[in-house]
Amino acid sequence: MIVAVVLWVASISHIANPYYFFEKIVAYDLPLSTLTMKFASVVLPVVELGLASSLVTSTYRRPIFVISLGLFAIYMAVQAQALIRGLVIDCGCFGALAKREVGTVSLSIVTLLLAVSGIGIYAEPSRDGQFK
Repeated sequence: MIVAVVLWVASISHIANPYYFFEKIVAYDLPLSTLTMKFASVVLPVVELGLASSLVTSTYRRPIFVISLGLFAIYMAVQAQALIRGLVIDCGCFGALAKREVGTVSLSIVTLLLAVSGIGIYAEPSRDGQFK
């Protein structure tokens, strides 16, 4: 449930202020086109909201945890490269709602969410009701 809450809060804050979220994506100074970053700033909040909603309402959550794990892996990699490159920027995790500089704390949070998603994959019973 923690993954759903975090994704929901992040998505709402990003949807509420898409320009702010776009600026945070640009600040990571990734080798992406402006169009790609604009696309990400619109699509990622919708994906986050969809995942959060699905985690709460679905009876079979394993694939949702897999997608969440992939999303958190991307967030972790992007934050890690910013930290390695010495960028002093806001992580943008929760939009303007909660500002946090990219660092060991923000990286630890996303790593924890990745781990919880990974546990969710294996803790969730398969469609036939068996744990694998």
